[in-house]
Order: sequence, then structure tokens, then C-alpha cells
Amino acid sequence: MTNFERRPQDNGCAVAELDAGFEVIEPRDVPLGGPRAMTVRRTLPSRHRSLIGAFCFADHYGPDVIGALTALRAAGRRVPDDVAVGGFDDTAPAAGTDPPLTTMRQPFGAISAEMVDVVLDMVEGAGPRFVTMPAELVVRAST
Repeated sequence: MTNFERRPQDNGCAVAELDAGFEVIEPRDVPLGGPRAMTVRRTLPSRHRSLIGAFCFADHYGPDVIGALTALRAAGRRVPDDVAVGGFDDTAPAAGTDPPLTTMRQPFGAISAEMVDVVLDMVEGAGPRFVTMPAELVVRAST
């Protein structure tokens, strides 16, 4: 899915479509604190399953990132030797995890300014427009 898709379609994968040798690990619901207090679905394999990487959907949900690193350690996995871990947003917890988290950095100031410009243009009668903003890979010790 990209920002240009006005009506993105879900692309799923049924267990019957998988080749032999692959296993679908069912996620479990995990409460996630913070200002939104949402529940997320987390899937981490046991020590008997192969895993090469994990992606935490947002750095600022520290319990998710720290929880993933803790769960991997508890399963006997070494980050990044056995499993690479990455996140998104490059917020404060990313640099403070053990090991520091590789992440994607977004230009929040530029995104906010562009969003205001789009809304003001729409108030003046322009139609919506799609804007792509750059992101930067910040490589740290978790990969």
C-alpha cells in the first residue's frame, strides 16, 4: 500500500497457500499502554522456531520495543547476532534500548507544515492532494 492508493486492498495469505516448510504463528493480543491505551497483536516465536528479524511498528510505544527485546532475550535470542530488530519514528526510546534500536526517522515538522498547507488549500476550495515525505533510515546496534 502506498499514499497514492485511494482505496487500498488487503492482501492476505491463507495457510493453504503457503509452501511446505512454512508455519503461520498466530499472534496474541497484548495491551499497550500510553496515551491511546490500545491492544496490539504480537507474534514472537519460541526458541525452537527460526526468526531473522522483528519490526516494532512505532518506537514511542516503549513497552512494545522493550518487550520484544526482552522476549527475544528470554527465548535465548541475541540481538542483533540472532535476530535483527527495527522500529519506526526514531523517538527517544529508540536510542535508549539495549541494544539501541535501528529505526526510520520521519520529518515531523515538515509533515505538520505540509498537512496545514493541504488543509488550508482545501478550505479555499482545492481538492485533496497526496504528498510523499522522505524518511531516513537510522542504523543502530539492533541490526
